[in-house]
Amino acid sequence: MLNHNSIPILVQAQYLVKVLRSDTFARSEQLRRLLHWLGERSFVEHPNVPTEQEVAASVLGRVDFDPQTDSLVRKEMSRLREKLSRYYQGEGARDAVQIVTGGGYLLRCQERHPGSTLEPPSRGAQCLLVLPMMADGMSVTEGRKLQEEIQFRLTRDSQLELVSPTTARRYANHPGDVREFASQCGADYVLEGSSWRSESGFEAVLWVVDGQSGRTSRACRSGSESMEQLSLELVAQVLGVLGRRVCLDARNVSIPAVQS
Repeated sequence: MLNHNSIPILVQAQYLVKVLRSDTFARSEQLRRLLHWLGERSFVEHPNVPTEQEVAASVLGRVDFDPQTDSLVRKEMSRLREKLSRYYQGEGARDAVQIVTGGGYLLRCQERHPGSTLEPPSRGAQCLLVLPMMADGMSVTEGRKLQEEIQFRLTRDSQLELVSPTTARRYANHPGDVREFASQCGADYVLEGSSWRSESGFEAVLWVVDGQSGRTSRACRSGSESMEQLSLELVAQVLGVLGRRVCLDARNVSIPAVQS
């Protein structure tokens, strides 16, 4: 199934991290584990609804769980709903996005004031440096057009902040450590890659690199007859990667391991 939420995946993940860091959940280790695990499964492009047995084994350490005779998971979900309600009545009262339990064992995000402009979580928006891409068989004009389409869609479809294109162009054909580039620009992540002409039109591969560690995850790759469609597909993949990284690499969120 697809995540059809109108709220960008990256924003959903950022608000998950905000709740996990909250004082409301600070002393509720098991509920934090449950919220974190459900968030990883929910706030992605293609969420799969986990079963009650999966929740019991992965979060609660109950590998022999029988949902027919044991209501533990349902009780913990009820406790999670109550804790989320308490958070939004208190320290999360001003949050523009609210996390609620959805169908089955998935979470979903909803705007608290539909129609208003979404504000980023109080920790601030993530900053992305989009490096000029290497181009093969493409004109300078075509390469720059693809670059600008990607930058435009990233700022339009997310709460990301981008390093200015003029600053980013300084790094064109300039080999170096992306961690240094990120540090110089104050960027959390660096987007780098290459594009080329193909028989069907245009193709590109992009990598989302952590600005502190220099590590990257899976590649974002797509091809299309038009620049516009290519940029649309690439940005959707990039935002999906960033959303997962915010969930999984939130270095200041300590989730205790399940005790067996």
